[in-house]
Amino acid sequence: MIVPCEKAVWTVVPAMRRELARVMVEELGLSRRQTSEKLGITEAAISQYLKNKRGYKIILSTHSMKTLKSTAERISRFSDDKKISKEFCSLCHRIRSEALKNV
Repeated sequence: MIVPCEKAVWTVVPAMRRELARVMVEELGLSRRQTSEKLGITEAAISQYLKNKRGYKIILSTHSMKTLKSTAERISRFSDDKKISKEFCSLCHRIRSEALKNV
């Protein structure tokens, strides 16, 4: 049996990271380095997300993107890893049921 979190790790999380990276770099003006530090991934990973080489299997809905954008804004202001992690998990929980319907 595959639990929802396990399936989300392979599909939803990469799509979320792709869109978080895009919003944080292109819309909020964070550097790739700042974004990588906030998301706990490498700058190379950020580059791959921005080039759609990762996280391309799921397209998030308009509703999910609205939620994601407000989460990106909060994450961009946080410096505490625990707060960032809590925001990320909350976002994943909110959008995974919708996103996994299409997988």
